[in-house]
Amino acid sequence: MVNAADRRAYSTLVAAACVDGDLSPPEREVLHRMATDYDIPVGVMRELIDQGVQGKLAVAVPPAQADKESLLDDLIDITCADGRIEASEHHLLAKFASHLGLQLPDLRARVRRRLQAKPAAAPPRPKAAAPEPPRPSPPERPRGSPLAARDEPRPEFARAVP
Repeated sequence: MVNAADRRAYSTLVAAACVDGDLSPPEREVLHRMATDYDIPVGVMRELIDQGVQGKLAVAVPPAQADKESLLDDLIDITCADGRIEASEHHLLAKFASHLGLQLPDLRARVRRRLQAKPAAAPPRPKAAAPEPPRPSPPERPRGSPLAARDEPRPEFARAVP
């Protein structure tokens, strides 16, 4: 059975990850890791992520100050997962931080430290194109023949100019 406080905290993290209308692969990875940290079973995790994507989850503020601090750190982790903070994510963090009595400059400093500590997620790599097959080399032709390659130096221009 899932602890109610852990489920509530995890659903808050899912709501934060989905607040910008997009659940990026790095955010999804962080949610999977945090599900393990919060002892959330895979089935419950998937259900909560589905609800978050549909916009059916809300941010819950825990009553204890220590829980608020811990959850704010996790919220910063999830919103920084894709290497950028969207306006809606920033707004959510600011509202949550206000429940802690944390001023905006302090919140910005914490977010900045987190973004610098974790490099931005690399954009997805384009699929590698199949290597181009080697071109067959042209058949060798005798020098001076009318079929000689055009870029071959002509004998009259091969002499050094005095």
